[in-house]
Amino acid sequence: DGYGYLYVADAGTSNIVRINTESGNQAATLSLTGLSPGLSSPQGLGIDDADNLYVADAGNNRIVEINLHTNAATVMPISGITLSNPAAVTVNAAGGLTIADTGNKRLVELPVSGSPYPVTLTGATLATPAGIMLLPTGDLLVSDTVAGLVQVTRSASSLTFLTPTLVGSIDTTDGDLALNVENTGTYLLTVAGSGFPSISNSAFFGDTTGTCPNTTN
Repeated sequence: DGYGYLYVADAGTSNIVRINTESGNQAATLSLTGLSPGLSSPQGLGIDDADNLYVADAGNNRIVEINLHTNAATVMPISGITLSNPAAVTVNAAGGLTIADTGNKRLVELPVSGSPYPVTLTGATLATPAGIMLLPTGDLLVSDTVAGLVQVTRSASSLTFLTPTLVGSIDTTDGDLALNVENTGTYLLTVAGSGFPSISNSAFFGDTTGTCPNTTN
């Protein structure tokens, strides 16, 4: 966050751990209030500019919002949509949430205003979406640990995907945002092209066991 803290979803203990990266990496478990039942196997995390942390609470099939100033936790209302084992959540360019609804093999958009809806993909079918990363351009990268796909979204407003890039191939159809995906799992993944942030070991590229590969930019 803006104060130098790193947050980790500890699925094994069903806790959120805060690490002070500016003070010797001291770690402490967040003591959440107002949440019943508590977290169960939390997976991906997202944070907004107001220091609200969003948790993909996979074991409870829900998204939890935590106010990091008070540690008050609430369940995000997602009317008309039933999540199944959500593995990732990110705050998108429009200020809403994009959720990897892993058990339902889809992405779900939760806009700032309006009703939540499944994202319609063009040219790809997800099998197990497990990670989402927001790029500076407003586009999204989505990892699918079973299908081995990395997909690029060019339009954050419509959230439609262009051609997927298969493992072992290089994407030349989507312009300079080309992805050369050498492997998944614990191997090297190389991201080439302009507009990409530096990527280190991250849950975005994690597999179902939580192992994260090394990446280069």
